[in-house]
Amino acid sequence: MTDPEQLVANKMEIWKSKLLDVSNRNPLIRFRKQKASTLAIALPDSATLFKELDQGKQFTVAIDPQDKEEVGCSRLLAAAYDAEQKPDKVLYNLRSKSRTYRSDHGVNILFVSFGSILWKELGSDEFNESPLFLVPVSLERKDSFSPYRIVPLDEDAVFNPSIRKRLEMDYHLKFPDFDMDNDFDLPSALKTLQNALPPASGWKVTGVSYLALFHFSKLLMYADLERGLGNMASSPVIRALSGDPSALPPEPPNMLSPRDYDSLLRPEDSFQVLDADSSQQEAVQAALAGVSFVLQGPPGTGKSQTITNIIAEMLAAGKRVLFVSQKMAALEVVQQRLNQAGLGDFCLQLHSYKRDKREVVKELIAALDAPDVHVKPEYQTALLELEETRRQLNAYVRALHAPRFALHRSVFEAYGEIARWQQTPDVAFDAGDVTSVAAQKLAQRMQLLDRFEAMADVIDRFQQHPWRGLTLRSVSFAQREQIAQTLGALNDLLPQYADRMKSLAAVCSLRAPLNLSEAQPLLDLLKDNDPRLFTLDLAELQQRFEHDYHNVLRSIKGSYRAEIKELDEINRPADKLDYAEAVALLQQAQAVKQQLAGEPAQADRPADVRSFVEGTLAIRDRIDHAAAALKEIYGGEWPLVEQRPFDQADFAVLPNWLTARRNQLDQLESYTALLRLSDEASAQGLGSFGKAALTAALPASHAD
Repeated sequence: MTDPEQLVANKMEIWKSKLLDVSNRNPLIRFRKQKASTLAIALPDSATLFKELDQGKQFTVAIDPQDKEEVGCSRLLAAAYDAEQKPDKVLYNLRSKSRTYRSDHGVNILFVSFGSILWKELGSDEFNESPLFLVPVSLERKDSFSPYRIVPLDEDAVFNPSIRKRLEMDYHLKFPDFDMDNDFDLPSALKTLQNALPPASGWKVTGVSYLALFHFSKLLMYADLERGLGNMASSPVIRALSGDPSALPPEPPNMLSPRDYDSLLRPEDSFQVLDADSSQQEAVQAALAGVSFVLQGPPGTGKSQTITNIIAEMLAAGKRVLFVSQKMAALEVVQQRLNQAGLGDFCLQLHSYKRDKREVVKELIAALDAPDVHVKPEYQTALLELEETRRQLNAYVRALHAPRFALHRSVFEAYGEIARWQQTPDVAFDAGDVTSVAAQKLAQRMQLLDRFEAMADVIDRFQQHPWRGLTLRSVSFAQREQIAQTLGALNDLLPQYADRMKSLAAVCSLRAPLNLSEAQPLLDLLKDNDPRLFTLDLAELQQRFEHDYHNVLRSIKGSYRAEIKELDEINRPADKLDYAEAVALLQQAQAVKQQLAGEPAQADRPADVRSFVEGTLAIRDRIDHAAAALKEIYGGEWPLVEQRPFDQADFAVLPNWLTARRNQLDQLESYTALLRLSDEASAQGLGSFGKAALTAALPASHAD
């Protein structure tokens, strides 16, 4: 025996040991007569029954003891009488279970057994009964009122290989081989088996017959392995499965790569009848090239669909396909799909209890005589259109996956990356020339974005950050001290200023200014004018000055001279007011009066208004100086206080805002670091990303 043959032989012994159950659990080793599924046969005798079943004759089952008298006049099979057994129920169970198993697995499990060997295991006094010869049959009946008929199947009778192997393993007892095809003599075979038993063992062979269920599918495979060593050793596939993959032929040199299918396979050369994705196409092309492979995948991934396409392609190539499956359902799914594709006439069921050899031959002749099928002329145009459409789709796919620009990334990859951030808010910013960004530059930008992500504590509360709006990129210790002094000065001066402006508003019978913006025009007027200005009917005066006194003859009007004199007395500068200055004064005063209209302020009135105004102006100068320093660190703009510019925020809220900023000076460094990082992003080519992301409140975790 050559090395390959020895390798296959060793592997076959392993396979056979897995297929052949020689334990006592196997009914072919220890047969137990189950009352619900075993029927002992009384008549006819075993030799007659075996011979007539082998000739294809049917038997009607007699379940009444009185029917035994009729055996001689017609073919009746009489069940052995058992008072505790209900034969009709047993027959029903046998028929139902065998039909169900046959439908699910395509294998018959109903047999008539002929002869049994009664034998003992070492150290046991109990006899085991093992059936010897098994003939496959089926149970049929026309209706529920008709008797059951035993119908022999067009399959071979077999000798029980399980008991043969068990006795050979345990007792080195070898039974002769029996030719079940040519004039098999059952009594002679049983006698031969009896003579082969050890004389002193007490074992014996009986001629009893049973109708029972035996799971025999693996035994048939075992028998095939027993007979097929020579053929199997020459099979490259079997040798590969045995551990010699070098036996497989090399992959054909003209095997197409999957990426070339669309460009090299023409639609008119494809005979697949079902849709197929790329992996299924690869399997079909491998089969056409003669490659041996395993097609595997979970349920629902299209294995049956792929097998259907392989069969269709093979038929078109004039080849034959043997499709084998352990389960009948798998065969039926593929056959159904081939039927739907119009290829059902070419499907021959070689292993089915419903078929005999004559039917298979007839179907084979019909398939061979089927007329040739040619593509209709009108389909040629459709095939050309299909090829052009496929070309366009392939061009689109190639364009979609082509590396582009300096980064050498495809559009497909870009869209895939975008899809990862579908839930991220959109941020519009100027990214510059992205076509020139190479891998190194992209890596630098990604590192930059990682640094953004590391500052999540600042970014995620940027809109509420106490130093939002600050424009400084770094804060030295001296600057920090200066900011603290500025905040402290404003915190001291603003309440004083607000109180003094309230007193001045009370003098003028006006509402107290709420903020710096409202206070400034009033104080500017009081700097050069007596508060009596606001006791005048400013609206009437403004009307007369702008309309009645508009012409150059106003000086001859006594009313004009009196009113300009009164305004001049209110105005403190030494120079007298002219007409234009008077109009401007009235406009300013009326604007202040309208702005501060409302409930007059209630406050103590200063004894010396002029001195009080001068003191207030001095405080305002100090405020202006501190405010200028504050605006400087905010880029020349007022910081926002409760969404309003500092000078428009109420005096009442400013102390708390100033105190909070002074208490949060330690957060200046992290905020300015974020501003520096945003500047670096712009320098790295990310344009205004940093500013835009912060404005859009983009979470730091989405920065990359």
